[in-house]
Amino acid sequence: MQVNNIQNCSSQNRYSPTFKKWYRTVYKETSPLTTRLMHKNNTWFYREENLWKWLAKHLSQRFANISKVNIYNYGCSNGIESYTFLMELISNYREDFVKKLLPIKARDYDPVAIERANTGIFEIESTEKDRINANTGGKFNKFFQQVSSEKSLYKIKDEFKNMVEFNVADIRDGYKEILPENSLVLARNFWPYLGKQSSISEIATKLYNQMGENSLLVIGDFDICDGALFNAKTDVHLIDAGFVSINGEKIFEKEV
Repeated sequence: MQVNNIQNCSSQNRYSPTFKKWYRTVYKETSPLTTRLMHKNNTWFYREENLWKWLAKHLSQRFANISKVNIYNYGCSNGIESYTFLMELISNYREDFVKKLLPIKARDYDPVAIERANTGIFEIESTEKDRINANTGGKFNKFFQQVSSEKSLYKIKDEFKNMVEFNVADIRDGYKEILPENSLVLARNFWPYLGKQSSISEIATKLYNQMGENSLLVIGDFDICDGALFNAKTDVHLIDAGFVSINGEKIFEKEV
């Protein structure tokens, strides 16, 4: 569910000269002469790439004897993060393990992002393609088929596209769909956009109350920044809500 009306927003798209990250900045007009930054959709394949290897290994051990694991990806943008994790799992783990993690439920409150995700089409240049191959054992062509050689456009193959369910939803209300037990909640690199510090604290508490003891919450580097613009310190709010860190400052669970 959308909380903020972003229908009358403008966006700017710019790209890295080395590979095609999706850079999109969304503003909301607050008066005829002023705008307010709503969010950015910035994303790329294997962002914070070491995290995915640690997380996949941890899940394979933690949920080895669990028949079904629920995966939620909030702030999924155009789907790159969900497919990054999917490729990591499929390339390095047994099929029976991967099956019990599917489907990945991917959510974003921005309908433009979800529309883009539902196409399954990405502009992937050589550097990013090399990164995918490096992390999947050279399996880029297993997952993607080329759409246009001129623009380096690739489409995720239907077999893998069907493993992710994309829908418009806002974590501030959509967290209610999270099943408490045996769930992985990816809520990464959007917390500063939630607004005031009280908003971050509030959703941290709601997630703590919703999630069970055998579930994990994962945030991103952007969420713990301490810059002049945001000062989010999401990790501090999660700990204040009752979570404990199990691997640095980005992965949390309830204290048992």
